Amino acid sequence: MMDGVSKNILAILKDGELSISGIKEKLDRIGIQTHRLTLSGYLTAMVDLGHLKFKDIRPAKVYSINEGRVNNAYASIGRSIRNMFPEKNGDICLMTLNYIFNRAIFIREIELCGTDLPINYRQANTGKKSEYMDKMAMMGINISETERIIEPSDMKDQDRIMKVLRDICISHYDLKFIEELRDNDQKTLEDL
Repeated sequence: MMDGVSKNILAILKDGELSISGIKEKLDRIGIQTHRLTLSGYLTAMVDLGHLKFKDIRPAKVYSINEGRVNNAYASIGRSIRNMFPEKNGDICLMTLNYIFNRAIFIREIELCGTDLPINYRQANTGKKSEYMDKMAMMGINISETERIIEPSDMKDQDRIMKVLRDICISHYDLKFIEELRDNDQKTLEDL
């Protein structure tokens, strides 16, 4: 789950890499007071989750956004959902992942999207949990045995799922001209 501190750390690091001291200074400037040890814990967790990477430049560690992480499917899904639905977006994320993968979803997958955790879900009763875990491990995503696997309580919000999928396709494949065609049907292809 991405909390306010984590989201602010990512926003700060969009401008480039920084040491713990540099990140703390910028957090202090925006009114987020955190102890250096607490911040170190956040940064370690964000590295473990794949959001950040670091390099040792003695005597400090310098942190930056893990670009390899940013360009995967979960990141694309999460980015679209967060842009379209900035508040309480965990349920939309769960429904979208469930729709795309046509299976129950691990909490870890929602965390990889960087959205809030869902509120409306039910525990999935599936005999395929270990099979799913093995496939996730093959993709480099380790899931613990105790990880919850869940599914949406309902799938009534299909319109939001379709908006997310359309946004992913348009932004990922740079198909903005399709939106322009839809918005102004008076234009011909030559006019674009």
